[in-house]
Amino acid sequence: MKKIYFAFLLLLCFNLIQAQQIDYRKSYYPAVNKAELAISDNKYNIALNFYLEAFQNVPNPFAKDLFNAAVCSALEQNVMMTISFCEKLLLSGAEITFIQSQKVFRRIEEDERWKHFIANYANYRRRYLLNVNMPLRKELELLTAYDQHFRIQANGYVIYKDTINAIDVSNIDRFKHIIEKYGFPGEDLIGVKDPLSAPPFHSILYHHCQKAASGFGKGMADFPGDLSDAVKYGKLDPHRFASYVDIQGQPVYGNTAFYRIGREGELRYLKMSDNVLKKINKRRSSIGLEPLGEYRKKILFSIKDDRFIFNFNDSIIVLEGLDSRDIDNLIENSSLVKTE
Repeated sequence: MKKIYFAFLLLLCFNLIQAQQIDYRKSYYPAVNKAELAISDNKYNIALNFYLEAFQNVPNPFAKDLFNAAVCSALEQNVMMTISFCEKLLLSGAEITFIQSQKVFRRIEEDERWKHFIANYANYRRRYLLNVNMPLRKELELLTAYDQHFRIQANGYVIYKDTINAIDVSNIDRFKHIIEKYGFPGEDLIGVKDPLSAPPFHSILYHHCQKAASGFGKGMADFPGDLSDAVKYGKLDPHRFASYVDIQGQPVYGNTAFYRIGREGELRYLKMSDNVLKKINKRRSSIGLEPLGEYRKKILFSIKDDRFIFNFNDSIIVLEGLDSRDIDNLIENSSLVKTE
């Protein structure tokens, strides 16, 4: 308990740390991984210790991690620590309605300190709006709206293929310009809608990398700088970065851990040699990701417990429309996930 209170005091001054001096791959992501593993073992007090260790090392924790720490604090009945993490969530851009919608916080909603926190929302919102680049966020949201507009129409990919391609080219050119002018638009620059929502650039970058798998463009290689630096300095979540790289066609980081044959199919994972697994884990470690075995464990936990947010993009792929040969091949080269 003493360790938590000591770390809590350190947390109060983490904003003094200079972002450009911190390598999140060493100072942040490993501790967050340990916290998430502790959560998957229902050891919330231990998870809090690891979260506090991570937060005291960096100026800008990710919103999903602040949220998970707040949930742990609520489950441990630590009202003041829950409020502290939720305050930082609001200052990141999350709205009070999101926090109030989370059932886990209802256990403390009658506490006067919690009521005072809720009543002070307008002040938090004002402070957030003063510190975030809202015009840039709105521009990225508009680019995302362009990205989605024709895709979501009936037979959009067929009818509006050329229009979609033209919009994609325009969007990615603009996104490159934004990075050149402002740096990568991380949460510290553009805030968040809530810890669950993807950042406003996500679909733009995802579709760009997805097309690279079909020979259109170079994906991540089209950017003048190395976007792994955005991961290094806490601007881009490493799991999201891994999803962009792997969607290009090569399983560099093993981001897709499980497959289903059809939406109701059982979970399966691809068999791989010890040598291949070792190479994937080495690449994962280079950007601050956990080993593949720990990744799979956390994914399985997140399926059963939705109180926490684990940012595992494309971790489970549903395969539909396969012929019998493809199904037999997948079954032969994969194993069923053992569940309790």
